[in-house]
Amino acid sequence: DAEGVREAVKGGADLESGDPRLGFWTALHRASHHGETGCVQLLLKMGADPNAPTKAGYTPMHVAAFADQAAVIDALASGGGDVNAVDDDNLDTPLHSAAEGGSVSAARALVNLGASLSATNVNGQAPCEAAEANAPSAPAWEGGE
Repeated sequence: DAEGVREAVKGGADLESGDPRLGFWTALHRASHHGETGCVQLLLKMGADPNAPTKAGYTPMHVAAFADQAAVIDALASGGGDVNAVDDDNLDTPLHSAAEGGSVSAARALVNLGASLSATNVNGQAPCEAAEANAPSAPAWEGGE
């Protein structure tokens, strides 16, 4: 919660430190995944990087998109998050992540914020094509990468 974040930072917690057991997810990645919009806003206000990548290059925007967290996507974008960030593994954008996760609200939010409908990933797929090809499978980062 927001109070826990404040106390952790007061105690010297590093906002950019990622947990190696979770593919180097930062506190912002975790708050984004869980839809903790208030925590996301607080972390951004305290200086957290909205585009910090995990080990595989997933940003908080990718994580929020897959988890269908539209309000978090708006907060991240307001804080400088890139709606067209590309991950290192598959060259997926957050819209690819939303499409692959069946995250309709997140996809709408991303499109409204200017996400590219034509960006292609390593397989040459635009987000709509990635949704058709990969909807039943989850990306590697869901398990921690």
